[in-house]
Order: sequence, then C-alpha cells, then structure tokens
Amino acid sequence: MLAGFEKGRYRDATHATESILEGVGVATVPGRAFFRDPRDGEQQLRFCYAKKMADLEDACERLRKLG
Repeated sequence: MLAGFEKGRYRDATHATESILEGVGVATVPGRAFFRDPRDGEQQLRFCYAKKMADLEDACERLRKLG
C-alpha cells in the first residue's frame, strides 16, 4: 500500500522512511521506487501488509505515536 504524508513533515520520502524507522521501529519504502518519474512518489511511502495480524496491530500502534 502507498500512503501519502503531508509536505513539510519530512524533507522527502527517504527522510520519512529513516525517521519512522528510527522513531518507532516501523520499516517503509520510499514511494519513488514505484513510479516511472521518481518525483511522483516523493510524498508517499510503501507499507507491506504481508505480515501476521499481531505484527500489523503492533505496527499501527507504533505509527500512532508519530502523531
């Protein structure tokens, strides 16, 4: 799943992935990796849901801490 984030919160998608991983321990992939023109994915992150439900619930709780 690709999810957008508001401009100004992070410099770009790479900064967002690094900040989220460091801050709450949830890994994402910069959205630009999924577009022909990488600029189209600079405000998006990819989340993978091929996980156990307990892991997904834990990740959601962690992400909520970002506010």
